[in-house]
Amino acid sequence: MELIRPYLPSGIVRRLANFGESKLQRSQSFEGAVLFFDVVGFTPTTLALAAKGTRGIDALQIVLSNYYTGLLKHLNEWGGAVYQFAGDSVLVSFEKREGETAEEAALRVANCALGISNSIAEYSSNELLGETVNLPARVGLAYGVYQEFILGEQDRFLRAVIAGAPVDQSIAAEKQALGGDIILSSSLWNLLPASKVGENVNSDFFRLIDCEKCENSVPPPSRSTTEERFSDERFFKRCRRFIVPELYQRVTSVHKAFSGDYREVASVFVRIDAPLESHSDSKNFNDFFIYVQSVAASCSGTFVLTDLSDKGGVFSVLFGAPAALENKEALAARFAVRLMEGASNYSAAKNLQIGISTGMAYCGDLGAPFRKDFTAIGEMMNIAARLATLSGYSGILIDFQTKSKLGKNFSFHEVGDVELKGVTGAKKVFQLTSEQKNIPGLLIQYKDKMIGRKKRLIVCIRCWILP
Repeated sequence: MELIRPYLPSGIVRRLANFGESKLQRSQSFEGAVLFFDVVGFTPTTLALAAKGTRGIDALQIVLSNYYTGLLKHLNEWGGAVYQFAGDSVLVSFEKREGETAEEAALRVANCALGISNSIAEYSSNELLGETVNLPARVGLAYGVYQEFILGEQDRFLRAVIAGAPVDQSIAAEKQALGGDIILSSSLWNLLPASKVGENVNSDFFRLIDCEKCENSVPPPSRSTTEERFSDERFFKRCRRFIVPELYQRVTSVHKAFSGDYREVASVFVRIDAPLESHSDSKNFNDFFIYVQSVAASCSGTFVLTDLSDKGGVFSVLFGAPAALENKEALAARFAVRLMEGASNYSAAKNLQIGISTGMAYCGDLGAPFRKDFTAIGEMMNIAARLATLSGYSGILIDFQTKSKLGKNFSFHEVGDVELKGVTGAKKVFQLTSEQKNIPGLLIQYKDKMIGRKKRLIVCIRCWILP
């Protein structure tokens, strides 16, 4: 149980223990604050260390573990529940507690935010293997009513996500921040005492410098009757349903607090417009989510992220991690084509756009021993995400690295050189349109070159292709 519990939001674990899965609502609303935490310059530092081999990977895992353990322990002490890891960023829910006013909840979260820099100060600047590790944080905060959705089906896996105006505003607030800044939405700023110290960023956001101190009213975690149920087999099965099968297999076979490696992967980002303003909206969205689940599974993809924010509904699927795939680019392209072909059957799949990029990434756990998730960190993740959200385009957009691995068995045309936000230099982009049908031995053609035994390989391929 202790192996999989850290991969679930604490609120979900608590409700599963107290009420069981049958009482777990598919959607519900909360009042409170949402915090979005992001690290400046994280990806270049991560890749520089990861590229140094085993020593670099070991050093990187120590840095990540210490940094995020300090952060997440601090957030947890103030009542925060982590719902999402996305690369180096963390999305955290702070529910207003029973008997707590909105003003008290806002002050609690503001005090928590002001203490973040101290919680990570020891690990935010180091010299490791000749690399300067400097990881200043940016924080965005917002307050209001937001929704929790539980997506998916039990036969595959379930995923808990939060969405709503405070989520969008916290992400928008973080975009206004520099390293070390705490930016608040006007809704949260107005709830704080008049003695608060800060400055106006624009009409919607304020920079928080200081505010009235308050006692932390969140009780420390203690072992209770609820905790004793954590060893129950039925409870274990309930929690297991919230773990992606490929990750469950990895977690239960690799008995390490943190594990990861530096490898080449194909990253796919799927984006749709996702208005979730009614019960029917959430049902339609979940139907499409289940469809994405099934297509990803059939193509050996690993579901790593579901994001409902200002970008719409975004799903991230990895090919080549945690398990290696020699034909990862072909499988990623096949997944995208099949998803696009069936999307017309789902009303939620509005303005569907898909981005694919291939490259080296650190793939492994991010977080703390008590709360973590599997993620991939690399420039190709950013490229795929930008392609999926690139305005003025539609369909499936792929980068040159992916296109060069697909050969002639997929149809595409060149879009041209495109500037992508956060990516150095223009990237040559192609639009993938279809997969050639009835090609025997399709996936064999994407295997990397073998060393030696060339004649035997040719014989095997001929035997596979010829009837």
